[in-house]
Amino acid sequence: MYNEIIIKNAVWCGICKTEAVSTHRHHFARCRCGNIAADGGDAYRRRVGAEGPWTDTSILADPEPTAHQLSAAIEILHPLKAGALPPADVLGAAPLLENWRLVVARREYPEGLYEMEGIVTGHPKYRDGYRLRTPPLLMKSADRAWALTLAGTYYRLGDPDPMGVHDAV
Repeated sequence: MYNEIIIKNAVWCGICKTEAVSTHRHHFARCRCGNIAADGGDAYRRRVGAEGPWTDTSILADPEPTAHQLSAAIEILHPLKAGALPPADVLGAAPLLENWRLVVARREYPEGLYEMEGIVTGHPKYRDGYRLRTPPLLMKSADRAWALTLAGTYYRLGDPDPMGVHDAV
């Protein structure tokens, strides 16, 4: 099984309309009415209860890019900077990010790097509907149709988060 990186471990209760957020391992956090609980912090995600409707509001992340991925991403970047477009078959198979926004990179990178956070569809490692944080961005198309990460992964971009930052990169 894939080892997921948990940025936020949370669940939204459909009964009391509150979010339970587990902040550390063995932190058992219940919603206000007690219907659902989140446990595990950034170590694991466990849900307990659920007598009524609930939604997983966790934020997961792709792992840091390897040295090989960084080298490959730089090679991909050169033709893109010269005006080339990503190959249609590669872009067509790329995961889709909806309701996306830019967030400051959470890792030790040079200042000014951003990551994207959004609802993912078609990702090979995550189920559709998860909120995902990408590796830092290398490039985002001017028309906001696609983005390339430092890991060399393309993401197709759907509608942005109306309240988020979209153009820092």
